[in-house]
Amino acid sequence: MATATPKAKPAVRIKMRIKKGDTVQVITGKDKGKTGEVLRTLPYENKVLVQGINLRTRHVKPTQEGETGRIVTEEAAVHASNVMLYSQAKKRPAAWGLLSTKTAPKSGNSRKLARSWIDSLNQQSIPSPVPPTLRPPTCPVSLLTPTRSALPLSPSCH
Repeated sequence: MATATPKAKPAVRIKMRIKKGDTVQVITGKDKGKTGEVLRTLPYENKVLVQGINLRTRHVKPTQEGETGRIVTEEAAVHASNVMLYSQAKKRPAAWGLLSTKTAPKSGNSRKLARSWIDSLNQQSIPSPVPPTLRPPTCPVSLLTPTRSALPLSPSCH
């Protein structure tokens, strides 16, 4: 009786918020609490290579005549869910999200910093292309939630 061979799953590229060069902190595992720079991202595996994290030793055989074998220490990949973006300014991990206002395009920002930034924008007068006589007296800035749906703070504001 013939056995069925399993079909290979198609490679799915996962969108990652962590980029090469970002500073991250490990939040679970044997290296919990350590920080390092992302050397490489592996989006098809949803993993990242972080400098000085998850070190493995390999024994390398000599390949040429006269060469000696050696022991090499190198970083192994860590799952992206086990690391969190790290804020160098605040010296602590930061939750990041997308921020959008009427005056600024979408950009990644720390959520706590974004809230204070939006509050400061709401206190300032925001120039609008609509004449003041046609728009409501207060037209606050809208914030995109993690689901990326706009939530206007005032129903009369467009």
